[in-house]
Amino acid sequence: MVRVVQDFTAKVAERGPGTVAMIYYAGHGVQVEGENYLLPVDAKISSPYDLDGNSLRLVDLMGTLDSISSRMRIVVLDACRNNPFPEVNDAGRGLAIVDAPNGSIVGYSTAPGMEAAGRRRQPQPVYVRVPQYRARTEPADRAIVQAASGSK
Repeated sequence: MVRVVQDFTAKVAERGPGTVAMIYYAGHGVQVEGENYLLPVDAKISSPYDLDGNSLRLVDLMGTLDSISSRMRIVVLDACRNNPFPEVNDAGRGLAIVDAPNGSIVGYSTAPGMEAAGRRRQPQPVYVRVPQYRARTEPADRAIVQAASGSK
């Protein structure tokens, strides 16, 4: 996962400072001791000690993106974020708010500190619904507002 981010940022850097870098992460995330971790699909994590070396810290992702010259950085976190470590009292519910560097936007599929829906029967996150609106050639900002409100 780290290598993919490094390859992506190298490509963005090659395109120059006018480039907009966007990462859409759909997967599992966890917060432990106020730190957010994004988990690869093949991660073997059974305790918080397994997170180091087997996940990507969100702060590291944001720092890597901030280190390249680009016009804007957008990170969309469409992650279910339940606490997989019930025995750990300091594992926060949902993801913590991240300090986004200047020129960066971080979007969550739910409010920081809340758990996102991860089951098929629950309503879809706004980011899943946006492509339905974009297909009608709406500007991106309008598409996100319409998808979030459920209006057409």
